[in-house]
Amino acid sequence: MFIVVFFSVSIVQAEQKEGASSIFPWQEGQIVAETDSSHDTALFNYRVYRLFLKKVADGFLVQELYKDSNNKATDPFVIEKMEDVTRIPYVYYTMPESELSITGTYTMWYENGIKMQDGNYISGKKDGLWTRWFDTGQKNAEGMYKLGKLEGLWRMWNIDGSNMNETFYKNGRLEAVLSDIKEDQKSKLSSLNGNKMDRNIWLVWDENGHLKSQVMLVNGKKEGTWVSWDDRGKREMLGYYKNDKREGVWKTFWLDDAETKRSEGNYKNGKKEGIWIFWDKYGNKIKEEHYNQGKLTNRINLQ
Repeated sequence: MFIVVFFSVSIVQAEQKEGASSIFPWQEGQIVAETDSSHDTALFNYRVYRLFLKKVADGFLVQELYKDSNNKATDPFVIEKMEDVTRIPYVYYTMPESELSITGTYTMWYENGIKMQDGNYISGKKDGLWTRWFDTGQKNAEGMYKLGKLEGLWRMWNIDGSNMNETFYKNGRLEAVLSDIKEDQKSKLSSLNGNKMDRNIWLVWDENGHLKSQVMLVNGKKEGTWVSWDDRGKREMLGYYKNDKREGVWKTFWLDDAETKRSEGNYKNGKKEGIWIFWDKYGNKIKEEHYNQGKLTNRINLQ
């Protein structure tokens, strides 16, 4: 559940001054907007003013500071549209894409100097990995956006660092909610609107709480991307399931370098098919195996 907080905003009128551009009426370092009231909650208090820093190639570089302490509330960030420079229509944690035309890296800070959240915008839409923290520095949530919509696995933690839950989104739609996951246990999941959910996520954890593998379940059958990790969190296998059977390209990786392939080949209807290639940990091809409907028909050692 996201908590939404709106702020009323006082626009600081910028007069045309010596040194200001004829195209935009602000001097570097000038206050261009500020929140005019404090909206105190148990979680958040955001009384800030915004400085215009300079014109840049893709917009206007600005930064926000806390009124009471002058500590930074954000790192410098870029707003594309001129009319948005003097607006602060903030929404706590989730900012509607239509609110501000932010682009590029965006980082917010608590007044105590602890990072609050960071991620990336593309023309006002969140895109890529976003992370949030409590004001203690403990991670609160982490997951992906794709052009303003939640996408894939999102993880949330309690303030003591324990797992709260995990959710899975597709194109902004909540597909599954997981909590209190046990090793090798398929969780019973429910949707936010109470409707029956036919898509679940099967997560497997080891005894130390490390995530070992992840796959979507559709009507109880594995479907979609399968990922597994070693106990250090390094990826060791990547593949795809279709109707509960391995299908398409599958890869394994050397554990010392999760980007260096160890093997790669195809499955068809759950059986190995065609040429499988194997590499050593230095990236040298060492072997080929040929399969027909899961049966090994030829092996070629290349070293």
